[in-house]
Amino acid sequence: MKKNIAGCILAIIASLWLISIDAEAKKPEVTRHDAQYLDRQISVNLQWQSSEAIVSVRVAAGKEVKEIKIDTYDNKKTRLGYSGEVSVVLQTDPMVFQESIGYTIQVEDEDGQKSNLVTGKVAVPATAYSSRERDQWGQEKLAGTAKSGKKDIIEQLREVATVLAAPPVILDVTVNNPGTGTVTFKTKATHTVGMREITFRVFDASGKQVDAQQISATGKLWEGTSKDFTLTPGSYSVIAQAVDSSGGTSRESKASFTIGGTPTQPPVIPPVTPPVIPPVTPPVIPPVPQQNLPSVSDPVIYANGNIAGVQNNPTRETTFTITASHRVTFIYTYHYFNNGKLPGTIALRHSDGTVYGPWQTQGALGQGGVQNAYWFILPNVEIKAGSYTVVDSDKATWSHNSGSSGAGFVEIKGI
Repeated sequence: MKKNIAGCILAIIASLWLISIDAEAKKPEVTRHDAQYLDRQISVNLQWQSSEAIVSVRVAAGKEVKEIKIDTYDNKKTRLGYSGEVSVVLQTDPMVFQESIGYTIQVEDEDGQKSNLVTGKVAVPATAYSSRERDQWGQEKLAGTAKSGKKDIIEQLREVATVLAAPPVILDVTVNNPGTGTVTFKTKATHTVGMREITFRVFDASGKQVDAQQISATGKLWEGTSKDFTLTPGSYSVIAQAVDSSGGTSRESKASFTIGGTPTQPPVIPPVTPPVIPPVTPPVIPPVPQQNLPSVSDPVIYANGNIAGVQNNPTRETTFTITASHRVTFIYTYHYFNNGKLPGTIALRHSDGTVYGPWQTQGALGQGGVQNAYWFILPNVEIKAGSYTVVDSDKATWSHNSGSSGAGFVEIKGI
C-alpha cells in the first residue's frame, strides 16, 4: 500500500515537472546579442527564438529606453516556432573616464510572454572623449615623476597650449515645436577650459541666412534652449555651434525642419542661365484615409527602404543624386508609427535651392493594416539633374532604421 502511494506521489511530481518544462519552453528567448559604440550612440543587434511571434522589443542603455514594434514579416517561421533579428540605435553620452555602458534587452510575444532580461556591456573607445587622455596626461605632469624630472618652462607652456587649443564639443541640436511659426532650439556643449557663447543660425530652403542668435555660455558645461525664432511657412535648417573662451569653435550641429503652411519663395536665378521657373503646384487632393498603394510600372529612380523593424524621426537627411533629368511619376514616404497623423506633404529640394512641390499626399495601408502608413503622390513633373533632398512635412513620424543609415524611407519612380 505504501509503495502505491509513493508511486502516485512520484508520478504527480514528474507531471508537474514536465508541465513546468513545457511552459518554460514556450517562453521567448534572446539567442544572440551584441552592441557597438558609434559616436554618442549605441547600436544593439539581437536575435530571438520563440514558439509564438514576437511583437515588441525593449532595449535600455544609459539613460534611454526604447521600445519598438515588430512587424509580422520580421518573424521567420521555423520548425521550433519563430526566429528573427532586429537592430536598435539609442542615444547616449558617456561620462569622462567611463569605460563601458551597460544595456538590457527583453522581447515579448503575441501571447504576452516576456523573455528573461538579458544584460550586456559595450566598451567606450578611449577616443570617445579627447579630454580623457588630456586629464590623465595633466595629472601625471602636475604630479611629476622621478624618471622624467622637471621639464623646462617652454616645453610646459607648449603642452598646456595643446590642451587649451582643443575645440569645444557640441551635441545634436533639437528643434522644438517645428510645426508652428515659432520654434526654439535645444542643445548641450562642453569644453575642458571654459566656453563663451552658443550661436544658432537659421537658413531658408535656398541656403540664405534669415536669423541668428548668440547665447552667453560660461563654465565647462552648457545645456539650454535658445530664445524664440518666428519664421514664415517653408523649409529651414539650423546650425548650432559652441565658441570657447579663446575663440575656438566646435563642429557644426545641424537639423532640418518645416514651418507649416505654403512657403512663398522667389524664383532661383542662376548667374548665367535664364531664371528657373518653379513648377505649378497641382490642386490639393483631400487625403484618403484607407486604400491600397497604387501600382506604378515606371522604373525606380531612387529607393532606400527595407523590411527590417523601423523607428521614427530620421537621424540624417534623405538625399539622392541623378545625372540626367527625369519625369517623376510616383513618390512615397513611409510612416508606420504615424500615431493617427493624416498624410502631409512631400517636396524635392535641389542643391541649388530649386524646390519641386510641396505636394499634398494620399494615404495607403501598411503592413498589418496600419492606416496611412504610406504617404504617396503622383506628381508627373520633370526634374533636372543634380543632388536632391527629400522634404517630408512630418519628420517626427517618418520611418527609418540602420539599413537606411538613419535616412527616412522613400521610393521615387519615373522615366
